[in-house]
Amino acid sequence: MDENLVDSEYDSVVKNHPGVIRRIYDFTSKGINYKVGALSGFLIGGINAFINSDYGALEAAVVFRNQFFYNLLIGGFNTRICQYIATNIPNRNLAIGTSTVSTTAFAFGATYLSHLIGGSQDPLLSSTWQIPLNGIASAVLATGFRLTSETEQGLIENSYVQKFSKYFSKLK
Repeated sequence: MDENLVDSEYDSVVKNHPGVIRRIYDFTSKGINYKVGALSGFLIGGINAFINSDYGALEAAVVFRNQFFYNLLIGGFNTRICQYIATNIPNRNLAIGTSTVSTTAFAFGATYLSHLIGGSQDPLLSSTWQIPLNGIASAVLATGFRLTSETEQGLIENSYVQKFSKYFSKLK
């Protein structure tokens, strides 16, 4: 039997039937933006680990792990929702505003619920501080997703916006 034929058959099977991990990633990446989720997980997880480092390295590591995975999944999901709303409502200002408010409200609700279930002493106080941060982050993401979408469609020809969109499109 020709070895090239065997190799091409193997490549075809591997290409058409990827591993379980890859299939899970491909399926879930439609609803979760892993890049932004991981970035925010490292950032916020690092801050929380630093805050909790007085309790020991193990406690800080556990806090980092919990915050990282929370941001990876909830933040990544919220980013996909932000992207979807920002790019699918025809009016630019309405799209950015709706995306910002809805994703900020979802982030607050998810954070409050996790603190409530987790037994925080004051879940409301533990959750409200992040509203301005999520509002700003959501507004930046919504604006970036919208301008990138309009640039890709050829609706914007401003060179500064095109440069911004080029870097921002890597977050998709």
